[in-house]
This record gives sequence, C-alpha cells and structure tokens, in this order.
Amino acid sequence: MKNKTENSNTMIADKPMPADEGLEREVLGILMNDQESLDESIGMLSEGMFHGTATRAIFKAIAAVFEQDHSNDNALVYDRLKSEGCDSAVVTAAAEISQGYTTSAVLEKAILKLREFALRRGMIQLCRETMNEAYDLVLGTEDTLDKMQAGLNTLTDSLVLTSSRDGKEVVDECIAEMEDAKFSRGTVAVSSGIPELDEIVSQGWRPSETIIIAARPSVGKTAFAVNVALNAVRNGTKVGFFSAEMAGNQIGYRIISNMTGLPGTMLRSDQEMSLADWNAVRDIVKSPSPLRDLFIDDTPAISIAEFTSKVRKMVRMGVGVIFVDYLQLMTAGRNRYNVREQEVAAISHAIKAVAKKYAIPVVALAQLSRQAQSGGVEGSSPQLSDLRESGAIEQDADIVIFLSPATAVFDQPEAGREIKLTVAKNRNGQIGELMLKMDPGTMRFGIKSDSLENYAATTWVPLT
Repeated sequence: MKNKTENSNTMIADKPMPADEGLEREVLGILMNDQESLDESIGMLSEGMFHGTATRAIFKAIAAVFEQDHSNDNALVYDRLKSEGCDSAVVTAAAEISQGYTTSAVLEKAILKLREFALRRGMIQLCRETMNEAYDLVLGTEDTLDKMQAGLNTLTDSLVLTSSRDGKEVVDECIAEMEDAKFSRGTVAVSSGIPELDEIVSQGWRPSETIIIAARPSVGKTAFAVNVALNAVRNGTKVGFFSAEMAGNQIGYRIISNMTGLPGTMLRSDQEMSLADWNAVRDIVKSPSPLRDLFIDDTPAISIAEFTSKVRKMVRMGVGVIFVDYLQLMTAGRNRYNVREQEVAAISHAIKAVAKKYAIPVVALAQLSRQAQSGGVEGSSPQLSDLRESGAIEQDADIVIFLSPATAVFDQPEAGREIKLTVAKNRNGQIGELMLKMDPGTMRFGIKSDSLENYAATTWVPLT
C-alpha cells in the first residue's frame, strides 16, 4: 500500500507541465510576419521557452535563419525545418502559424508569460532531478546539494533580462558616482584604511571590482586582509569574510589581538593577563560593536555554488565588500576538471561574476608560486606570472596586489616585519609600491615612514 507521500508524488508526476501552446504559436506568428519585432525580441527568447515539440522546432528554425541573414523569410524557415528532418506536420504547422498573425502589440507581455512558464518547468525539472538523486544513496549529499544550488542560481539569474544601455545612461551613472564621492553624499569606494594605498587604487575598492592580494605562505596576507576588513567595518561598511584556510576562532583571536593591541601569544596561552587587559578584550564586543557588521564564514573547501548562494544572502543583509581567504582553497563543487588550472580558472571566473552581478568589490587572497620566493634578488617584487595555478587569476582581476618581504631574509625582529606592498596591476588607475611593517605580536599593519633611515626607530602607526 502506497503511503501518503508516494501518492502525492504520483499525483504531481501526472500533472502536465505549465505551458500555453496557443501563446507560443501567437509569438511565432508575430516573429514570422514582423521583421521589426523579430529584430527587437529574438534576443529575449530561447528554445527552452517553447514547450511544444512543433513550436520549439519552428522557433529553432526562425532563430537559425535570423542568425544567417537577419531576415524573417518564411520560405527559408520551411526549408530549414525540412533540412533538420522535421516531418510534414511541423512544416504545415509553421505555414498555419504564419497565416495566423494578428498584432505585435501583445508581444512583450506574451514573451514574459512564456518566460514564466519556462521558469516553472525548470523548477519542476530541478525538483524531480534533485528528488531522484536524493534517493540514490550512492551519490554524495554535498554533490547533490551543489547541483541543486547551481540549478537554483541558474533559474534565479534567468529572472534578470539584461539589455544594452545607451551611452548617456552609462555616463549619467558615472557622473552620479563622481558627485557622491566628491560632495560626500555617500562614499562609492570601500576604503582599505591605508590612505597611501587608497590614493593609488582610486580611493579604495570600487563596486564590481575583483581585487587579488597575493603572497607566499607566512608573509602575512591573512593578517593584512583582517586589518583591511576591520578598517572597513570601523568605517561603517558591512563585511563578509570567507575563511577557507583558518577556523572562525582563529580569525577571532586575530581580531581580538588587532583591536586590543594584546599579543596573540598572550591570548592563547596561560600567560597572566591584567584586569586592564581583560577589560580591553571585553570592551570590543560591547554594544554598539562594529563586529556586528563582520560576517565570518569558515566553510572549508567551499564550492562555487555555495559561495555564490551565501554572498547573495550577505548582500541582502547589506554587506558591501567580500573577502576570500584564499582563492585556491575553493572548489568547483560537482564540476570535475582533469587539470587543476582549469578548476582554479573556473573559481576565478565565478568570483569575478559575483563581484559584477552584485556590484560589490570582492577581495580574494591568492598563493604565489614557489618561484616568487626563490627566484628574486633581495627586495625584488613578485611578478604577475607568479600567481599560482592559473593565468586566469591575473586576467580576471581588476587590481593585483603583492605582499613580499622587503629583504631576502624574512625574520621577525621585535620592531616588526618590513613588508613591501606592490600594486602590480590596476585596470582603472596607477600602479606603485608602499613600505609597510607588521607587528608580529598583534598582526597589525602600519605605514613605514620613508623619512627614517634607522629601521629600528621607525615609528609604529597602527591602522585605525
């Protein structure tokens, strides 16, 4: 005896897919008789929006003829159907549709309705596939969830009909951004908290930009990212921080050390802390705390689909900049690549797509190859070719920043590490170098004054 769930599933499976073949025929009739409508709307339609076997084949033929000579020559459409092996009934249907043309006034609403039906069919198909895979105990649950999330993302993305914009509209948007920045009606860019760096990169990280911060292990890229993220939340920008390398509590200790000035070794050991030290630690979480605007996700080996989904939720919560630590620790999820470089390229493309789609800057950390550590002279900077595992990272990035030891021997003097920051690529501005130093105890970064020759006497200027 079937249970209630099985009966329900059977009833759903028996239901016809949402569609309106009459509406499909009406749209095709307009396309076959009105060249102007065909020119304007062919890009808004797709084969999947036509559910009927005949109407889908006819649309495919219309699109093929249009692609070949940009016309709505019905004779060519009939010839195309015959060459594709369609039976006479489909050709006859096409002829009937071409005679049933009424008016193009309903075309826009009809296309939106066909699109809605297609989305509903997509949702139904995705649910059926997910249900079948969920019952298959051989398949991994994470892969199934990744595929489901990717499918949902595809359906959601298809809700947005993008179109070209005239030059005036684009320039008007740029002028509005300029006015916001210059007349302080609201900052356009997210400040790094380092004025000298902001000056090089056009006053900070800008919407839709992909920023790569790359270094060899143990140079301090995570510490630098935490500094910049904290500077952003102090300045009123909500931050999403994806830590694929470190657990959330490891990032938490770095935050405490950075905000209190207490060495990390003191915080994690049995070393005695004074009452003032304890008060300093507790004060950073007292309300109102800027840390409420910092959202940390420490999912290991996060997939592209999961990352995209979580960014979408963060953007809805008002997040204005995303950090990823680090790019090469993400995965492509269900998609399998024979070559690691292809997977890293896919991850890089996905990060850029997220930045562009949600109009927020994404700051992604990346590993440099071993050549960057072993091939240079003292104080030399890494090269763009040193970005590990994929040239796509360099191509996708709007800004590439390298952190490297200022000297060939990278020790940890009590006065702090000296680190060279190099802006090696800047699609929308200048490139340049800065000298920083990092306090190894608190992982704070500061500016090294070029006017002081004695390194040990260099004034420590914490970023605030």
